[in-house]
Amino acid sequence: MDETNPYLPPQAEILATDADASRVRYEHLRTESHLKALGWLYLSLAIYQPLATMLRMRFLGRMFGLELDLTRVPYELMIQSAAMLATSLGLIKLHRWGGLLTCLVSIILIVLNLFELPTSIATIVVQAVILRFLLSAKSRRIFSASYTEVIRLTPFIQSPVATWIRPVLLIQAIALALMFWYYS
Repeated sequence: MDETNPYLPPQAEILATDADASRVRYEHLRTESHLKALGWLYLSLAIYQPLATMLRMRFLGRMFGLELDLTRVPYELMIQSAAMLATSLGLIKLHRWGGLLTCLVSIILIVLNLFELPTSIATIVVQAVILRFLLSAKSRRIFSASYTEVIRLTPFIQSPVATWIRPVLLIQAIALALMFWYYS
């Protein structure tokens, strides 16, 4: 006699074939591309912020005639850059810890920027939008363990990086070049 209860809810999502995995992957491909673009944005910010701080310190030193040690970047900025670097690597590779770390970094940045109101309203809004995106159903699905299996079953499907990241990175590069020109 069969002792399985047909009225129990399913215990796990089982993908029967590669076709099911392909269907699921194609449904979430756009969200994957936005998560990877967010990872590239965090990577560029992890590099950009210490450079911008060093240039600003150099400019202020020249303006006031001070001799500043440019090798000493504030430790909180270095911690923030290291967290963004780890976050970006996790997002680009679509690891679960990358999503959790991004949520944690976004919450911390929102709380820290609350102390700098009204100058940090834009940063708070951007971090809140990122947090809302990370907590959406499709993003949570991508960071689940079953989706890792979907990615393993569909190596032929490549998720492109979202197109909005190219102009953002170009604007950042232009801004950094202008800062080098202006501050030197």
